[in-house]
Amino acid sequence: MAVRLAPGVHLTARDCALLDAVLVRALRDMQLRDGGAPQSLLEVVAPIHRAAVEFRENTLVDGGSGTSDDGSGSVAGSSVVSERLTVQEAARLTGISESYLRRLARRGALGGARSGGRGGWSLDGGLVAALVADRRDRQGEAA
Repeated sequence: MAVRLAPGVHLTARDCALLDAVLVRALRDMQLRDGGAPQSLLEVVAPIHRAAVEFRENTLVDGGSGTSDDGSGSVAGSSVVSERLTVQEAARLTGISESYLRRLARRGALGGARSGGRGGWSLDGGLVAALVADRRDRQGEAA
């Protein structure tokens, strides 16, 4: 069954970041289960993913939410463009404490996953960017 969206339906960059977190997991599952995804599906997902990457870059690096570069290039370079961030990278980029980010990850709010028994958290970059944008919006409303 195909779903036809209404003409003129637009997704915000924040919507794309939230959707991207789900779509990337679904495509990875499809890859493992079926060996890949249909080209028609990839064509629908690609612009959403591009918008999500741009949103992460603009919100976490260019948006003045923290640090644009940590000196080594790891924050401004590959980490922000990828879907995953360590708690330390997210804290540097957002100015939010590592303990609060871990608490949000434990609650499932940041799409976090732990590696190993005492491993660190890996957070979804799009969800971290959405958190920053939401906090910025709330601060703007309070002012």
